Amino acid sequence: MPAKLIGFSLALVAVFAASFGVGAAVGPIAGTGDDSDHRGHGDMTSGGAREEDGLPAPSSTATIDGYTVTMRGALIAGEESDLTFSVSREGKAVTDLQPYLGAYGHLVALRVGDLAYLHVRPEGAPDDGRTRPGPDVAFRAEVPAAGSHRLFLDFQHGGVVRTAEFTVVAAGASS
Repeated sequence: MPAKLIGFSLALVAVFAASFGVGAAVGPIAGTGDDSDHRGHGDMTSGGAREEDGLPAPSSTATIDGYTVTMRGALIAGEESDLTFSVSREGKAVTDLQPYLGAYGHLVALRVGDLAYLHVRPEGAPDDGRTRPGPDVAFRAEVPAAGSHRLFLDFQHGGVVRTAEFTVVAAGASS
């Protein structure tokens, strides 16, 4: 993982962990080191439990600065889950997302309770000849356990990076 992306991911974790009441005690990132793995990079925990008090209700839609981001798909613990985020502004699909850190979107998931951290890169890449710059940004995410998660999607449009926030409940794996 490029150093710039690692720095971004750690900064993002610090900001969002602070909003969950976590101090500076954060563990190291454990990852595969295989850049072709888009499911996630690292599992970071705070070492403590946190109740779900004050957590926004689960929703597949988020708004930020006049943009609406809609999530399709469902998280299923222990399985790859296809998630697609569609970005619109004033009811019109945004089809000119700009690359941010080499992608049209970045997704961070924090598991409520222990703040396990997962950074997920999107499917495809700008200039690969097949990935369109919106309105959809697709991810394959694999969370290790069922329960509530906070998802943070970063996307860039009009030269500004915005973060859409979601609360999602991951279902247990089917048997």
